[in-house]
Amino acid sequence: NSIVAKRLNAIRFDPETVSSVACASTFTRLETTIKSIHFHLKFGYYYESFLMIRFFLEQLAYAYTASMVVTNEIDDFISPSQSVGYLKKLIPKAGRLYGHLSKPSHLDTSTIRKYLVIKKGKIFTISHSIYFSLEAAFYYLEVLEYQHLIFEFCFRSYLDKYSFIEFKRGKLMPKEKFALQNKKKYFQNRIKDTLNNET
Repeated sequence: NSIVAKRLNAIRFDPETVSSVACASTFTRLETTIKSIHFHLKFGYYYESFLMIRFFLEQLAYAYTASMVVTNEIDDFISPSQSVGYLKKLIPKAGRLYGHLSKPSHLDTSTIRKYLVIKKGKIFTISHSIYFSLEAAFYYLEVLEYQHLIFEFCFRSYLDKYSFIEFKRGKLMPKEKFALQNKKKYFQNRIKDTLNNET
């Protein structure tokens, strides 16, 4: 997130609009969200990690739709949860990813084995598990990658060059080299370094 913060600080908002302010404030406060995610992952708070990662994705989706508001009317902005549906136009996997994140966030019964264990006739509640949190970490790193793509889309009018998006058939789309795929080996190699990063 430090890379995003540096790029954001380098932008000169001229002219400044309600849309640009909304996007900038969203990306600025993502630092708090990311630190919270790191805390929950480090201590194995599995369900809380999913909840915060979903919140992370919702904020990115909100910034995406906010960047397309051309008026200065607050009523024209779309809520974070509804914005996820629109984000699928840029990132097709967004809707399915949001669904995966929502099940643990709502303590869905399909995840009951991760918080209740029956052993020798006794019921035990699992409050935290580093092992289970690794699953959440895969999703987290996927969303973390998306923020660079969404950042460039949101501030497309203020950036001189793009690293993650390009014009295709008259539309801004992800560059082909930016795979947008949850590559297990790649994410495994990044988990340790990411969780040790203070930002």
